[in-house]
Amino acid sequence: MIVGIIIVVVAALFFGPKLKQIGQDFAKDPTRATVDIAVNASFGQLEIVAHDEENKRYTLRQKSDGKLTTIYWDAKQQKPVTVEGDFSAIPPDANPPATPSESAPK
Repeated sequence: MIVGIIIVVVAALFFGPKLKQIGQDFAKDPTRATVDIAVNASFGQLEIVAHDEENKRYTLRQKSDGKLTTIYWDAKQQKPVTVEGDFSAIPPDANPPATPSESAPK
């Protein structure tokens, strides 16, 4: 039992600051935080190929097969949503862009 407590304390000390940073990132921009977690958890298999920070939409490409996935902020659902394809795959009624995109998909 004491060993279990020690493990929990060490894990909290080790992972606590990172978990706090992830929480702050989600509070600031949940879409970007979702993208960052997806890219970091993919062990190098995903890369961001297009981004539009102002409109909170990002297109990721899977390196193995070139498949595109877009993660965007859906204003109606108040959460990040994923669709297959580039920015053009975002439903027009989901979150109309406030400005033209900064970067077009490759």
